[in-house]
Amino acid sequence: QLSSSSHIDISPWISFVSRNGVKRLALSNDSIDEPLFRLPAYFFSFVGLEHLSLSHCIIGRLPCLEGLRNLLSLSLQVTVFEADVSKDFLASCNLLESLTLLLCSIHDPLIINMPNLRNLYVDGLFQSISFKNASSLVSVSLALKDVNTMEGAADMMKFLASSCKLQKLCF
Repeated sequence: QLSSSSHIDISPWISFVSRNGVKRLALSNDSIDEPLFRLPAYFFSFVGLEHLSLSHCIIGRLPCLEGLRNLLSLSLQVTVFEADVSKDFLASCNLLESLTLLLCSIHDPLIINMPNLRNLYVDGLFQSISFKNASSLVSVSLALKDVNTMEGAADMMKFLASSCKLQKLCF
């Protein structure tokens, strides 16, 4: 687990773990005195990464997303996606089984197109959420702000209500 503070530049550590086959990484930048940590472009080129947890980060335009293709679990807390980034970012997580989005800032529609996704936890304010391919979902927890005004809310509810494998649904 790497933590950022005003006394330590963690970029060399991120570079080190990207080259050394790390499978599980938690990066937390939760000091209230520090700005959100902008992830370097090479961050998402870790091919062997299977479990990733990020807190208080900024995800900008990424030239390489190949490191996300092996992710099994992804937890993002207080993470900001720059415009037009979240769709490609999430679409590259083909094997993802568990996704947590807690108080993230995503300005684009949230599209869940992950055939292996089993567990989904979303808490925050989103423009819209749609499910394209999420046939393996067994547990969904949605703590959405303004769900009544959210674009596509009715379609989302219909999808979840008709999901055959769904065992747990929390609002």
